[in-house]
Amino acid sequence: MGNVPHACETFQASLSRDSSNAEIHSFLGYIYFEEGKYFDARISLEHSIEIDPYFYGNYVLLITCYKKLNQFEHIIEIIEKGLDHFPQDWCLLMELAHTLAVLERTGHIYETLKTAISSLSKLLPEGKKKRKYYKKLDLI
Repeated sequence: MGNVPHACETFQASLSRDSSNAEIHSFLGYIYFEEGKYFDARISLEHSIEIDPYFYGNYVLLITCYKKLNQFEHIIEIIEKGLDHFPQDWCLLMELAHTLAVLERTGHIYETLKTAISSLSKLLPEGKKKRKYYKKLDLI
């Protein structure tokens, strides 16, 4: 990465003028994440989501931050917030199933996986191509 300290200073100066800029919070979150500063990344990404909940990548990176911080309980809250804005998103649903398994909350895993696969199947090709693709994934 380039001059990270300078970039952070520039972004922080911008935020001191306008703290409601979701993109700058997001950029800082990505920089902190790349530097292994997961706690700082978490804070920046959460601010970005509060301001503008439609930055999809922020949810994915925030989930990863919580994994790095070994704080799986918070992942469920983030996924639920993400699903409010991106309903039936297969990636978020798969993350939810994984987190439920890690937390040994097995009651909803099957339904969550079923919903995730159903959402994913809507993105896949139709007809023979679909059947061939599912066979590769061992889904049929």
